[in-house]
Amino acid sequence: MERKRKAKRKINHRRRKKGINSINAFINREVCLSLFQDINDASFDKEVLQSLVPVLVEFGAEWCGPCRQMEPLLEQLATEWNGKVRLAKLDVDESVNTVLQYQVMSVPTLILFIHGEARQRVSGKQPRDRLVEKFSPFL
Repeated sequence: MERKRKAKRKINHRRRKKGINSINAFINREVCLSLFQDINDASFDKEVLQSLVPVLVEFGAEWCGPCRQMEPLLEQLATEWNGKVRLAKLDVDESVNTVLQYQVMSVPTLILFIHGEARQRVSGKQPRDRLVEKFSPFL
């Protein structure tokens, strides 16, 4: 009987610990998304094409693991670029018209818009050096 209680306590402890870790992961994810402005088909023209500041748009999805992995890296680069670029996030499942217009075939796809024009594009999960190499000359 005592053995069953100990085993039960261990399982409950693991569950509590896992719950705390998943809560921390959720909080960290929410903090990471704070620099991203959520946009959609309706707001794309105003927030991206009419922007005076270059906008780096991440075409991604909730279910996309590589998209979530790249977000902290993009935030880090945006702070390093010191206000020279804004970050925006477009969900491909909800904004089909914009996805078709810019021929986004895979997620994540990053497109840098300057004065309403798509100037640079990168598809797939990329290392930091590659992102700097591709986007820095335009900023």
